[in-house]
Amino acid sequence: MEEAFVNHRLAIKRLAAISIGAAIMGLGLNTFNLANSLTEGGVAGLSLLAKLLFDVNPGLGVLLLNIPLLIWGGRVLGWRAVGYSAYGACLLAFFLWAFGDMRLPLSDTLLAAIYAGLAYGIGAGIIFRFGGTTGGLDIVVKVAQRRFGWPVGVTMLWLDISVLALSALVIDISHVMYTLIAVFIGARLLDLVEMGAYRAKALMIVSQMEDQLIPLV
Repeated sequence: MEEAFVNHRLAIKRLAAISIGAAIMGLGLNTFNLANSLTEGGVAGLSLLAKLLFDVNPGLGVLLLNIPLLIWGGRVLGWRAVGYSAYGACLLAFFLWAFGDMRLPLSDTLLAAIYAGLAYGIGAGIIFRFGGTTGGLDIVVKVAQRRFGWPVGVTMLWLDISVLALSALVIDISHVMYTLIAVFIGARLLDLVEMGAYRAKALMIVSQMEDQLIPLV
């Protein structure tokens, strides 16, 4: 009984954290990316391109793009594995719609790229730290790893590059380069938030003269 109560509390905490992360991402994508003609990697980037090209609400775009990916991921990875991803994807779609009128155009596009990267990195980092995703290309990466053994980082990098290459057909090259800055900042911050501020590195020393080694502690 006590174990079930603890698991219930952990699940509520995880869902709340994913909700906060999705809200930050949705706000940032509207406020900084769309307001300053910047895109993003992954499904979020494709939804922003659909908005710029066809005026499709990015929330609807995220939802429509994620549905087939979630179904595919559920069949390959198992429905339980994609449960939190489906929750995150639906929430991101909702917050993109809810914050649809939030715009903060800046005269300095570099500043806009920095803030866009900060918002995305913090939001995604919170979601990943609590075991969720926002669906999209994360599912493609996991399936590719399961089916073909492709490395996660390299696969994600090439998928993001492909989306950014499509961006060059919609926005000018300077804004594509600014988007690269936002993506880089977002990726670095995501790692920091997901892993925590305090990380330690271990060093193993193998020696036949252990009596001459001086302990540091």
